[in-house]
Amino acid sequence: MTSFGPKADTTRTTIDSVDWKRLNAAGPYSMGVWLGGDGTKVGNQESMAGRAEAMLASARKAILSNFSLADLKEMTILDVGCNDGWLLHNLSDLPFKAMTGVEPRVKNVDKGKVVREELGLENDIEFIVGTVDAVEGRVFDIVLNTGVLYHVDSVIDFLRSLRNVCGNFLFLESRTLDSGLINKKLIKQSELVDLPYKFGEKSIGLSTHKFEKSYSDGSAAAGSVVSLPTPEAIMMYLQGAGFEEVVVELDPETFRSALSRRDRPLDGICLSARVPLKQLNSLDQQLDSVGYTDARMVEQLHAKTMIPERHLRMVQASSHGGRSNFSVRGLLTRLWLNPKNFKRNFIEILLLNRLKLSSEELVVFKDLKYNPSDKIQLELGKRAFLAGELEASKQILGALVSRPNADWRSTYRAFYYLSRVGHDLGDRELESESMAALEMCNPNWPLDRHSE
Repeated sequence: MTSFGPKADTTRTTIDSVDWKRLNAAGPYSMGVWLGGDGTKVGNQESMAGRAEAMLASARKAILSNFSLADLKEMTILDVGCNDGWLLHNLSDLPFKAMTGVEPRVKNVDKGKVVREELGLENDIEFIVGTVDAVEGRVFDIVLNTGVLYHVDSVIDFLRSLRNVCGNFLFLESRTLDSGLINKKLIKQSELVDLPYKFGEKSIGLSTHKFEKSYSDGSAAAGSVVSLPTPEAIMMYLQGAGFEEVVVELDPETFRSALSRRDRPLDGICLSARVPLKQLNSLDQQLDSVGYTDARMVEQLHAKTMIPERHLRMVQASSHGGRSNFSVRGLLTRLWLNPKNFKRNFIEILLLNRLKLSSEELVVFKDLKYNPSDKIQLELGKRAFLAGELEASKQILGALVSRPNADWRSTYRAFYYLSRVGHDLGDRELESESMAALEMCNPNWPLDRHSE
């Protein structure tokens, strides 16, 4: 077993001098094995054997890969949910300016004190009984959190609390679900249609939920419903909590191989993450900063992309049962527009292969299957505007926004074009009325009304 941390005083402690009754009363020491100077071992990880050592090695490597020893002399470190302090103690040979651990259970803090006294181990770590709220107002350069995430009742709230006290670098370890549980059916039922997935990878995270009581030293601090997430879910939560540059320090396969026993389904992961140099005020801003599709990208694409008019007319005719349905494309279009068709996605592939659209045209065309009449009206009004046919555009779009129960996206985009039509026609009333309607319909509209 690799030994880290300050060495025990071998003149004070031998296996025979240890008060095992006192140690056993303070136990269990299940988070990691404490080593005395003569090789005395205190701890029994049972089916978790190997986890703590792998976690410690990963944490040391992550810290020393990102910071020099000179850096550490000016840095503070906090372990949230430190249990008996085993991890911090085994990092205390590194020259941190200050080390702090917070732990909600008095017993866990006391058991750490007992084992260090019995084994003659010393350190300068500050231990505080409490949750992360106990250090509210303080900021630490490095924050550790191991073996806690799957014992809290709200993962995102907990990670946000870590973000509030983290000034630079987070190291996180957690048990996880197997990513293989995320299958095509789950992805389909999750309906990944929101902006982050508009052009990006269709990836999701998964969590299971279970009851947990506070009976054991290593369980939830208070009885609750807790979550066990996949690695993907943890990464999403980290981004949602305001972290960036998420790095897998120890992957689930390597984590499992470090365990000496295989009789429990113990998947896990070690991750690191950074605090952004620029503070972002919302998850929307955080997602935009790491390259997810934002509203501006989507609306710019819709504003600048025109579907060929023959395709619009085909969809228009098919949606009304017109004669274009007698062509192969028309038949496929009619099947595609039918929301009750359980093979709709397959039909869409066949249809789009025949139409030979650009990637931008594909995005706009796919939207036509939802409220096709309004979407087509919008596209025709947009084409007229871009062709300089302002009066025609005004008439087409004006009719659209006056329809009963008009499609929302078609409506706010129509108001956008009507404001531009009004501007180009010198019709200030139309321009101002349309802008006011746009702002009411979609307060988050991202484009400037004239320059985009």
